[in-house]
Amino acid sequence: MEAKGVEEEAREHTRRADVEAFVTKDGSVVRELMHPNVHGNSNTSVAECIVAPGQTTLLHKHHKSEEIYHITAGSGLMELGGPDNSWFRLVTLCALTLALSTE
Repeated sequence: MEAKGVEEEAREHTRRADVEAFVTKDGSVVRELMHPNVHGNSNTSVAECIVAPGQTTLLHKHHKSEEIYHITAGSGLMELGGPDNSWFRLVTLCALTLALSTE
């Protein structure tokens, strides 16, 4: 079995500590841990998003990709193409259109 090159190996995994966070227009802090433009995955990216207590994210829609959310702490409301739905710790869901706010 041939050894993988560094570039090929980097496309297969990401270390959180190696990914620089950025602040979005709504103030949430995001780290893109796995992105199609970098890692070669097709329709889904993996990102860490921190939404502060009392903060609301902007409603947005992805036309070519999906977002999968796994809530690890806190609680809030999510609009998922309709009325608000409650979400709680350790919930995983797939969203195409959404807005997040924390309570």
